[in-house]
Amino acid sequence: MSLLAWGAAALCAFFAAVVAHGRTVNAQEAALRRREVHLRHAARVGHGWARFPHNGETLVARDHAYAWDIDLVGQSSLFQRIDVTHTQAGERILANWLASAARTDTALARQVAVLELRDQLDFRRELEVAAIGPKDEKLDASRLESLPQLPSLYAQHVWLSTAAWVLPALTLGCMALGFAGLVPKSLWLLFAIAQTLVLMTVGKQVRGTLDVVGAKAKILEAYQRMLLQLERADWQSPLLKSLQQRVRIAGKPPSAQLSRLAFWVGFAELRYNLLHPIINGITLWDLHVLRGIEGFVREVGGQLGDWFLALGELEALASLATLAELDPDARMPELCDESTPLTAAGLAHPLLLAGTRVANDLTLRGPGTALVVTGSNMAGKSTLLRAVGQNIALALAGGPVIAQAMRVPRVRLRASMRADDSLEAGSS
Repeated sequence: MSLLAWGAAALCAFFAAVVAHGRTVNAQEAALRRREVHLRHAARVGHGWARFPHNGETLVARDHAYAWDIDLVGQSSLFQRIDVTHTQAGERILANWLASAARTDTALARQVAVLELRDQLDFRRELEVAAIGPKDEKLDASRLESLPQLPSLYAQHVWLSTAAWVLPALTLGCMALGFAGLVPKSLWLLFAIAQTLVLMTVGKQVRGTLDVVGAKAKILEAYQRMLLQLERADWQSPLLKSLQQRVRIAGKPPSAQLSRLAFWVGFAELRYNLLHPIINGITLWDLHVLRGIEGFVREVGGQLGDWFLALGELEALASLATLAELDPDARMPELCDESTPLTAAGLAHPLLLAGTRVANDLTLRGPGTALVVTGSNMAGKSTLLRAVGQNIALALAGGPVIAQAMRVPRVRLRASMRADDSLEAGSS
């Protein structure tokens, strides 16, 4: 009896050690992510951001009307400096906002949200810490978003739910009774064969669903952490509040819902273990995992895509807020109608450091007027024009501009300039 007690105690101690080790590893990974985020923001103070691997060059077409000419995307671009997104949805949304003018009411709503996020430094850092992935890869939710489009195996085969419970129970029961000598020792093989036939019947479809979620546990954990940050935030901005409402289902927090999917996805990873064929053959493991995933999809799946979009929009707003925080000359512009003159006081280039750039005043008095910029080579003509273009793009996206004050009418931005100038290298 004492041996059993010692064995039970040792087993409990082992599981406690496993839990403690897991918590230690998670804390260490969070500390490393936090360090990485800190280093990124330190790099943005100078020109270190030009070494960031993601510059948005794949997100905007090469024949775009102005994005490439005024360095909105590409190497040493505005996107590269302000991008704090860690999801593919987030980087797409940020690039789209910079490369296309929003409606005035939408841009004004973003302004309010950006100003609130500007002052929430800890929240923005923790959102990045929650999202940052391995090897600096952006989180890709595209396969998870396809889950609701997959056919439901349990809806197609109503007998499957009963078989998934009854057959393993009979198999394991007969094995136990056989060892006790109460039934023939080989009886369990009869039910094991029946289970094999079930797996052969539906195995292809089961594998198809499990392949979609395969090796996605880490991604789901990252999204769950991001949703938790979104849920806990206390905001006043209507736009930010609407993001919180979009991710709620029947009043339940989405992080708890997503943890349910992460639970089943974790069990699905047994497929990569050498013992999987034995365990699956005896218990129909994959079918039970599939039931959990299909249950989640049935109740929540339709909202998955909007969850990922809401997080992407939050990341894009946080990117605009990063510029508002980092640059001492960042101000929110006044957005006006088409008849208002374009005016700016102390307009400067967003990619030049505050101590090195030259600010200019600018007035363009509406439709039918033009501004002619002349000067010698390397005098700053292209820099001024790109400064105008980038600040207009920022304003129409709902972000801050680099100016003491700026009034931006509803304009159509276009550019045709040589795209091989290098602001970083000082060449023209």
